[in-house]
Amino acid sequence: MPAGSPRSYGRGSALGFLASGSVAVAALSASRAFDNMGWSHVLVGRLIRSSGTISGRDPFSWAATAKTAVLDGWLFDVLASTVDGIAGRVALSILALAAIVGFAFALYGLARRAGATPWPSACAALGATLLLNSFAAERPQMVSYLLFVAVVALVGPALEGSNRALVWLIVAFIAWANLHLAFSLGVGVVGLYALGWMMGSRRWRRSIVVVGSAACAGLLNPFGMRAYMVVFEARDTSRIIEEWRHLGFHAVYDLLLIAAIVIAFIALVWTGRWRRPEVTLPLVALTALSYDAVRNGPFLGVLVAVEVAIGLTAAVARMRTGRQLGRRGQLRLRACAHGAILGAVLLAILVTGGIEHVRPADASTYPIHAPAAVPSGCRVLNEDFWGGYLAYHRWPSVTVSQDGRLFEGATALLEQQHVLDAEPGWRAWLDRNRVNCVLAGPDRAIVHRLQAAGWERRASDPSGVLLVRRGTSATTRSPGARR
Repeated sequence: MPAGSPRSYGRGSALGFLASGSVAVAALSASRAFDNMGWSHVLVGRLIRSSGTISGRDPFSWAATAKTAVLDGWLFDVLASTVDGIAGRVALSILALAAIVGFAFALYGLARRAGATPWPSACAALGATLLLNSFAAERPQMVSYLLFVAVVALVGPALEGSNRALVWLIVAFIAWANLHLAFSLGVGVVGLYALGWMMGSRRWRRSIVVVGSAACAGLLNPFGMRAYMVVFEARDTSRIIEEWRHLGFHAVYDLLLIAAIVIAFIALVWTGRWRRPEVTLPLVALTALSYDAVRNGPFLGVLVAVEVAIGLTAAVARMRTGRQLGRRGQLRLRACAHGAILGAVLLAILVTGGIEHVRPADASTYPIHAPAAVPSGCRVLNEDFWGGYLAYHRWPSVTVSQDGRLFEGATALLEQQHVLDAEPGWRAWLDRNRVNCVLAGPDRAIVHRLQAAGWERRASDPSGVLLVRRGTSATTRSPGARR
């Protein structure tokens, strides 16, 4: 195809728009601070590498020392700690941002493979990537989003008889089962694809082979069958966490996701693809899962983007039926394309210039002076946001009450929130648990109560305050000693 032909121009301009837009989304994600669980994942990776074992205990939290759990991404933790050790935390953040751009292009390729044309594919992929923005962090879920796109791309050819696709599907699930335990969602989606395909083709043997291969590949992890069950444990423990809430009509993210779902189902009707059970079953299931927990929204966005791209392609084709664009029409289309690309580039430059947190944490987000001021041996009651940060710098000389990994259980986490709010029984709880340090937000009720009771303010930042029980010895270990 000649370089100046309309088709090549459309593909090139769509890719340029997608590149600029996805960079803008990544920059928006970078405007947030390093995710608290990111610190914990790096710390867990260090422990695995140094000990050579994968423990189900949480040594960083004194409130969880007697509990065991399944690590949600042990291999990711090892890789994250390796990157952190070689190039520092900023490099890990940059890789997380690169995963956002990679997700956008992978989704574009998936839509194109399904038959959508370049611009509808680029627009739909960018929309789904925007849904990813709220959950972008230095956590293993970023790998899950990329691997889910790969699984969706591979399951169709595998069901149709491609052994190469089947082998790659198995490889993807082996990797996924060790990188993040959300792989069980992927196995479920493969099962729904296979069920729908079997209903349409009446060929059940291949469906059983594909589903069985994916399910068995998921067992190749250090936790075996329990890796499949952990999702139910996490759902119960995480009910107080924002990303596990039900889909509603109050948050902007929820409204965007609902709009995307509606558009996708309109596209299904428009194209007639609603008659294909292998298309509708996974889409309906992920819609239900996203209603149950908004953290499933990015997975749903993958399927939604494909249907929206196909629907837009069909709509544009119908609009053009019976008429050919003249020179003026071509110029208008090119002007619109240039405008979209220019707008995306300007947005990328604008938000990239405002990035503040792809660098060491600052006092507006993390209590950066607290780690040096915490006495060694202290049992700290802390905000969930900062547990991983404090443990990253001070473990094992200091243990926290919660490090963001929910090993403490929902009941214990709720108790800690009540204590931080100085609700009845808070002082007895501190004494019973031998807490001699509190790291809390400056507006927490416990801060004022403890200061009135004579606790010493050892560190203060706009984000948080460290209070130490009077008589507790001074610190003997500096932050960063674990590095």
